[in-house]
Amino acid sequence: MERVYFGIEIGGTKLQIAAGVGAGVAVGLLDTNFTSYAALAFEFKLVYFFSAVVSGVVLAGLLSWLAVRAGIRRSPCPPSMTTPASSRFVTR
Repeated sequence: MERVYFGIEIGGTKLQIAAGVGAGVAVGLLDTNFTSYAALAFEFKLVYFFSAVVSGVVLAGLLSWLAVRAGIRRSPCPPSMTTPASSRFVTR
């Protein structure tokens, strides 16, 4: 369920996992091309790249999603600030 805080819509797990994949791809590309890892064999670079993507999904994606969910549960904001986006902006 998406929620809105101070006008910012917080996405669900799919959005967070996509952000984690993006972070992992960026780390994998930058590390295997612009550091000392670039001189190593292609197989090592491939394993490093996929490891970076997996760790990006876990750390930047799922862990940040869990942190946001924990923050929502313990939020000091009034209930009007934590209403679902679908019910807050629907005008019928």
